[in-house]
Amino acid sequence: MGVEAALGPLGWAKAFNCAVESKCECDLVVYAPDVVKIGDECVWPIDEPGFTRRRVWLMGLPHISLDDLKKVKCPYAEAVLRCVTDELRRRGASARLQPGG
Repeated sequence: MGVEAALGPLGWAKAFNCAVESKCECDLVVYAPDVVKIGDECVWPIDEPGFTRRRVWLMGLPHISLDDLKKVKCPYAEAVLRCVTDELRRRGASARLQPGG
């Protein structure tokens, strides 16, 4: 049986230009019992099986959904979620201010 996995918070951070301190170039989210199978410092657990059914495609790759991001046991997941939601609000507000829109 395979390992349930999706790319993690760093992909979101890169896509939305969020400043995150990490030694990792990219990270991975896996179902918690499978973390030991991977054994890398850039792998973060999530306690909810089936999270990959809600994946989001960013830059052509499957990433953890924003709804599931808050459940990832990662030191910077909350900061990335806050940055992304703030940026989405800013983009939404600027779109509403466009003339003729």
